[in-house]
Amino acid sequence: MVWAVDQPDPNNNQKRLKVIKSNLGLLPDPIGFLITSKGIEYQPLNEKKSTRQIDLAKEFLCDVLSSGSVLASEVVSLAEQKNITKRTLDSAKQELGVTSNKSKEVNGVWFWSLPITPDPNNDE
Repeated sequence: MVWAVDQPDPNNNQKRLKVIKSNLGLLPDPIGFLITSKGIEYQPLNEKKSTRQIDLAKEFLCDVLSSGSVLASEVVSLAEQKNITKRTLDSAKQELGVTSNKSKEVNGVWFWSLPITPDPNNDE
């Protein structure tokens, strides 16, 4: 199990302790806390529950891939910077129908791209 501490809102001193990787099952809810002169004070997280992580990951993929194919390793790296887990990214990739294509070079690298959708205004 891997734990991480972050500060989701830069305008708030509240920290978040959360499991970011686990082979034991579902990830537990994160714990909110403040470090004060008295020590650690636990408190409910001030997080919006309405936006699911998968929705954020899908929006991220659409933004990153909107201009065309991108190196898969670059997409994963950018997602990590946005605190999107590999598992969530893979789920979003599957839901959106993102395609993976290997370059034809000897040590070909993988590229991700959005699926090609037919233009409804084009009769051809």
